[in-house]
Amino acid sequence: MVSKIGYSLILLSGILFFIMLSVPWMDLTSSNQFFVGTALFVSVQTSWWVGAAMVGPEAFKKVTCWFKGSDA
Repeated sequence: MVSKIGYSLILLSGILFFIMLSVPWMDLTSSNQFFVGTALFVSVQTSWWVGAAMVGPEAFKKVTCWFKGSDA
């Protein structure tokens, strides 16, 4: 159960990352864009590292190797 939540958090970090890329095109003031972008950045990093801690080192190594396109 914990590893499923961890994988979900890693997936969530990817989704939040792509949402963060759309912040410059949002109809917000510059200061609001800054705060939304900062909040999304912190959320991406937090969900990635907490998810990585939850899945454990071996599973995390598999995920990173999958992203890099190599075998380990």
